Amino acid sequence: MYNMIISIGSYKMRLEIIILCIFVFWILFGHLLCSCSNVSLKEGIATIRKIAKKEGFMGSNNSAYGPEFKSAKGNGYIMNPDSWAMPTLTYTPGTNADAGVQSILNRKPQKIPLSKGELSLFANTEFKGECCPNAYSTSTGCACMDVKTYDYLRERGGNNIPYSEY
Repeated sequence: MYNMIISIGSYKMRLEIIILCIFVFWILFGHLLCSCSNVSLKEGIATIRKIAKKEGFMGSNNSAYGPEFKSAKGNGYIMNPDSWAMPTLTYTPGTNADAGVQSILNRKPQKIPLSKGELSLFANTEFKGECCPNAYSTSTGCACMDVKTYDYLRERGGNNIPYSEY
């Protein structure tokens, strides 16, 4: 009978003990992994597909990443560097607004404060990639808030009193 002893540094173990430990670990790992699942594999994949459709995830075509890629015909498409920067959002009252500022001022206003029983401030707000960067976002883009909604959040619904100890 062969006595296979494996030594690693000063530790010595028999090969069948190492194989037994790996087998027990594999069984414990499988039970731990599978015991948390309440759904079958088929049901899980169907749920993921349904969520992907609802959230608006798209394939790996260039037009999925924004309007600037709609003219892309292949992998060698080079984007115009002039479109890399965000539009200027600085506005001084009494002057003409840039296109970026005008797009924010033209957004559909939301009813502030919310009507009785309504709890979602973003119920009627669109979420698009063109409205980024913004602190509020989903998988489809950032919240396209109007100025009144932004001020309402910034002032914490009227609870932001400047120069207070709180």
